[in-house]
Amino acid sequence: VLIDQDFNIRRQNRAYFEMATNPNHLDLKEFKAKKCYQEFAGRNAPCPDCKVAKTQRDGLRSSWTSRRLFEGKEIEVRVLPNADNDKNKLWMVVHYRDITMQKALHESLARADKLAALGKLAGGVAHEINSPLAGIMAFAQMALREMQADDPHREDLKEIEAAAQKCKVIVEGLLGFARQDAPESVDVYD
Repeated sequence: VLIDQDFNIRRQNRAYFEMATNPNHLDLKEFKAKKCYQEFAGRNAPCPDCKVAKTQRDGLRSSWTSRRLFEGKEIEVRVLPNADNDKNKLWMVVHYRDITMQKALHESLARADKLAALGKLAGGVAHEINSPLAGIMAFAQMALREMQADDPHREDLKEIEAAAQKCKVIVEGLLGFARQDAPESVDVYD
């Protein structure tokens, strides 16, 4: 959209028109020369901390993202100063881009990276625990085989063996999780 120094909309493309208004509310021709803050933000005066006004004052580009402009959408907004040589006026070119899907994809990839890292960590922990756990189980079972049936420590060794068996199930679950999240290797030369 092209906005003059008085915040009047001078030109816009159809995408801006459809994004900024209810199509039944205004005709595309009626939209021109309306104040941007009226039609776009539903306000009677420029928005507080208006970036268009800031760009107009400073003559410098500005950009930001907002989730407040449209419900359920994240919009990247860029304001570019554009001097009108004939009239010595500074007009603003305001570019809006819906980045909702891009942000969602970025967040999804970040979550996938975290899960992959968690899978590696789980796999490493599981392998580190597995070796001493196997020794605990083996020694408990050997001691049980050599122990007399009436030995007072027999029940203690059975408890140690049962606890080690529970730990083994947990470790197998961690290893399964780690294998599930590991990416498949792809040979790009085939």
